[in-house]
Amino acid sequence: KNLKLMKNIKINSKLNIKLKISNKVFIPTSTSSILIEASFKKINQKSKILDLGCGSGIIGISLGKILKTSSKIYFSDISSQAIEDVNFNANYHKIKFSAKVGSLFQPWKKEKFDFIINDIAAISEKIAKISNWYKNVSCDAGLDGTLLVNKVIAQSKKYLNDDGSLILPLISLSNEKKILKEI
Repeated sequence: KNLKLMKNIKINSKLNIKLKISNKVFIPTSTSSILIEASFKKINQKSKILDLGCGSGIIGISLGKILKTSSKIYFSDISSQAIEDVNFNANYHKIKFSAKVGSLFQPWKKEKFDFIINDIAAISEKIAKISNWYKNVSCDAGLDGTLLVNKVIAQSKKYLNDDGSLILPLISLSNEKKILKEI
């Protein structure tokens, strides 16, 4: 009743992903596809990957399928419904995984990663309120859209292995100059 089954979410010309996405979980956008493409170019089969702000798990699951990795992929989101969807989707796609509910890095206090792919809201709350993207979904990114992403940037060093990388989208629906300054 509270479920949408989205068929064939197109990632690129070679990959379509079938996902369960509940009404209260962020629906993937073209930004998700861009993050997947950017990540795939840098990540290898043995990389320890965190999909932070994972929503339905589209990024981590897509990378798992593209890389054909047997490594565990890590997922977290502030939404317990999102983590329920990830559990279903990762099992459906036979991805080895660990998924936890929590804000930012709170679920990963003792973990380090090779790649952290940040897909946490980085959009002005004013824009989010009038957008269809955040219907029934949390967006506490602040008036200029930098509140959460700048926290992720500031804290990420603690959760990255040596030579690790943080991958995040930077779009003009937030104060990108403030985000670049934090980087």
